[in-house]
Amino acid sequence: MSPLMHIEPGIKIAMQASPEPTEDDLAFIQQMGLEYVVLWTGADKASYEYYASRRALFEQAGLKVYGFGNRDVHNQDAIVLGLANRDAKIEEYKAHLRNLGKAGIPYTTYAHMANGIWSTEPELTRGGAVARAFDVEKAEQGHWNGVHYHMPLSHGRAYTEDEIWANYEYFIKRVVPVAATPMIPHYLNWVVCRAASSAVSKATGALWRSPIAQTSASACALVVGSKAVT
Repeated sequence: MSPLMHIEPGIKIAMQASPEPTEDDLAFIQQMGLEYVVLWTGADKASYEYYASRRALFEQAGLKVYGFGNRDVHNQDAIVLGLANRDAKIEEYKAHLRNLGKAGIPYTTYAHMANGIWSTEPELTRGGAVARAFDVEKAEQGHWNGVHYHMPLSHGRAYTEDEIWANYEYFIKRVVPVAATPMIPHYLNWVVCRAASSAVSKATGALWRSPIAQTSASACALVVGSKAVT
């Protein structure tokens, strides 16, 4: 077990880097004057040994692994919509937390989104810059981790805001105790949620219209530090 990496509170500027960096990759990050990296992998490498080896590799280059995501437990429709394999995915996420904790990596992320990421053709923004765009009238499909989701209903029916929040509650009640386990130096410090629905969210007071999904959703980052959520 590795000690939990100490990171001072506050905003960090990090490079989302390959977990298998070349010497040139490491040199580029150093040349930018960055101290932190955020990494992603999949279920095939989501182990304590791999997480610890990546931490050691970047630390040898003077860089800290601030966060480590696992694509196979992020944006999971099974969790968001309560599908048949929900419990298996939750167990997979809990194993991800335990392995990160053992490796001393303090941050991971989770998005409560059922049908991936959606974009339409790039558009011009201020000063003529080309930017990513989304226009619901033009949208055809979303994607995540090799899976594509199509209009008009990505999962065959509309899901209510209450259903999505109930599924989030089911998930978070099972993962917070793991993140707060004293035997693992991996404590959930705060949860930031973005509610997404076709109505005003009571939790955030924000309006986020998502007619594509016909679901409400919330994207939550799990940040680990010195305290457990109460």
